[in-house]
Amino acid sequence: MAIINCPECGKEVSDKAISCPNCGYGVKSHYEKIYKFEQDKQNIQKREKAKKEILNNLKNNKKIFFVVFGVMFILAMLYIGFLIYNGKVDYQLAKKQFLNGDLETAEKTFYSLNGYRDSEEYIQIIKKQRFQEAMDKIDSDCLVAYNYFIQMTDKEFSELNDSHYSLEDVIYKCKINCAIKGGAEYKNNNLDVAYQYFIINYKTDKNSYEQAYNNCKDYILFKEVSKWDIYMYEENKIQNFIGTGTFTNNKVTLEGTQSYGIPDGTYDYSINGSGIKTDLYVFNVYFSGLSKGDSVTGFLAEDYNSFGYTDIVLLPTSASNEYKPPMLGMTTNEVENSAWGKPDTINKTTYAWGTTEQWCYSDNKYVYFDNGIVTAISE
Repeated sequence: MAIINCPECGKEVSDKAISCPNCGYGVKSHYEKIYKFEQDKQNIQKREKAKKEILNNLKNNKKIFFVVFGVMFILAMLYIGFLIYNGKVDYQLAKKQFLNGDLETAEKTFYSLNGYRDSEEYIQIIKKQRFQEAMDKIDSDCLVAYNYFIQMTDKEFSELNDSHYSLEDVIYKCKINCAIKGGAEYKNNNLDVAYQYFIINYKTDKNSYEQAYNNCKDYILFKEVSKWDIYMYEENKIQNFIGTGTFTNNKVTLEGTQSYGIPDGTYDYSINGSGIKTDLYVFNVYFSGLSKGDSVTGFLAEDYNSFGYTDIVLLPTSASNEYKPPMLGMTTNEVENSAWGKPDTINKTTYAWGTTEQWCYSDNKYVYFDNGIVTAISE
């Protein structure tokens, strides 16, 4: 309990007293009013402080908003400026391509501008010019014309076409001309060029260049393979392995053929029917579908070579092991898949350093292995 002074008479009184015992003043109610006033004052001060903080935050947020908005606005203006500048640059580039006659590239560049300035008008002009150029090339450059028209729709063709021809008519005409030009290039021994025409078409209303097309296709494959094994072809069967031929840049280099009367060396060659012709002999070329001893179908050499052989056959090195006789350095598996095939008997001896094998064939033929590799052959 504490002693306080009565607000009315000034006499000392207990802080627990309801009224002053001297003057009867309501001490308790007096101090309750003062306490409530102080509480209300503090609450008002807190609310004012919170209000100020809110206002300050709003001001700061506005500043941040305007800063962010300003930055975004500047970036947007820069991007728009970039687009305008870039569009201007690409537009000038497209015009330059157009003036230089590079219509296909110019058309693509104008398309990328998405309507910038008069790019749409340029696109329509270019479409008409490209169309007319393709129509003019149906006879002179049918391959280019075909590749242009084959990408068009009937609607696109009709929008640009002033003639009585349909898209189907034009494509058919291109294909006929491709066959004719392919035949002419084939006759001049330009087989790479002829092949490009024949891929589109090799038939006309009167003629078919199917055999020429097949020969060109063989020639392309022939160049891609590049290395071949050479065999004798007698009595309608592939016979002895002769040697190898490496073909590059229209030159053939022969190795291992000397013992068969065909001099080793490097020669020019050209396509002759389904064969490869040098100044000394004609090779037939067969690509696949052959097994050992099979009868070879297809075109044979049109003339006999000067050594009197009926024919000489080429097979890709990677696909011709089954025709080869055993050779030094072969593995047991390669010998088994060679022209000699599996042996009649095998004599095997094991030593501390490894194994030796003797493979015995009929006609007194033998193959000797050290640790699975051919080291000697006896015939």
